[in-house]
Amino acid sequence: MLPQLLQPHLLQHLHPMQAQAQLLIHQLQAQDHLLIHYLQAQAHLLHRLHRIQAHQAVHPKLRQA
Repeated sequence: MLPQLLQPHLLQHLHPMQAQAQLLIHQLQAQDHLLIHYLQAQAHLLHRLHRIQAHQAVHPKLRQA
């Protein structure tokens, strides 16, 4: 994949940059994963809250002031 003309001293600089890029990608993927879980949990809680509110609207006696 790498051109044959690439000098060995350039490869030494390229490797740490590739390692940093891989680490950054890994960190971003982990953040994505956490964000997805957070949003799913938030959606779940909102759904439950709306169900409770709808239930209270139908049964006003269940409201706790």
